[in-house]
Amino acid sequence: MVEPRRPGDPRVKITQESIADAALAMICEAGVESLTMRALAARLGVSAPALYHHVAGREALLDLVARRVPIDFDDAGETSLAGVTSFEEYVALSRPDALAMRDYYLARPGLARVMLDRVGGRGAGSVDDRDERTAPDVAALVRAGLDPDEAQRTFDTMARWVLAAIAAEHGSRPTRRADEAFEHGLDLLLAGLTTTAPQGSRRDGPEGSRPPRT
Repeated sequence: MVEPRRPGDPRVKITQESIADAALAMICEAGVESLTMRALAARLGVSAPALYHHVAGREALLDLVARRVPIDFDDAGETSLAGVTSFEEYVALSRPDALAMRDYYLARPGLARVMLDRVGGRGAGSVDDRDERTAPDVAALVRAGLDPDEAQRTFDTMARWVLAAIAAEHGSRPTRRADEAFEHGLDLLLAGLTTTAPQGSRRDGPEGSRPPRT
């Protein structure tokens, strides 16, 4: 018979990846407010001091979660930007991905706020970490014809709107009106985005139109 592992059991090995995965699972089950260092340590089967050896505190833990979210979202089926070479292609991927992103974050209460605090270099997360997460979107926009600074500003603007709109829904019951409001705002955002397209890359509207990964 296998003996249950208790907090502080030296046989329990944890990594930053396993910590982030466990934290995301807790957020999915009960929201960001449920995520405490003590509760996470208990879930991982280690002592709180052992967890602090890997993560300095709750803000550092949220930074770790923020770095893990794009990978987790990718695993859930996010569309790859690897083949995008035009502005039109980037916009064409936006709308369905934004809707998928909304579903992802609404299933993890409070997580959109965590990510929003880390867009544009805000929060405790380092700029280098953020740049690593946003590189695929920014690179795709550069390939589409934007200069690097404009590509980064475009990404940040889109990311802030999408995350803020989702964060504003925290604690509200899902309704058809909320769905329609999000889609209407997204369409307006994408329609405005097309005005920044390089010459020859514009389209008539955001139909079929992807938010940046955050």
